[in-house]
Amino acid sequence: MSHYLEFLFTLIPTVPMLIVTVGGIVVATARRAQHPRAFRLLALGLGALTLNLIGSALRVYVSVFAATDSAPALAQQLLAFNGLLYVLNLAGLTLVTVAAFAGRAPAAKGV
Repeated sequence: MSHYLEFLFTLIPTVPMLIVTVGGIVVATARRAQHPRAFRLLALGLGALTLNLIGSALRVYVSVFAATDSAPALAQQLLAFNGLLYVLNLAGLTLVTVAAFAGRAPAAKGV
């Protein structure tokens, strides 16, 4: 199988998630006047998740098309990059979760 086809097949599963994150940013932007705090948190979280998806695609591209002469050095760099992507994913999910509850009034007692 060609490298380009292999790269394309690894990217296909990320396209729906990328559509969801970008769509979420668009919807959040449309409603930012009603919930400004939630918008900021959600935009930051979805932005981090979008960067994670783009970074994951970049990681796959480098690992598929990289030269094998410097494999140990490349492996170390990819490991560090994976750590950065993990932190982006964790931060994004945390911010999206916090945004779900930002600016909500407490529930009335007795309800």
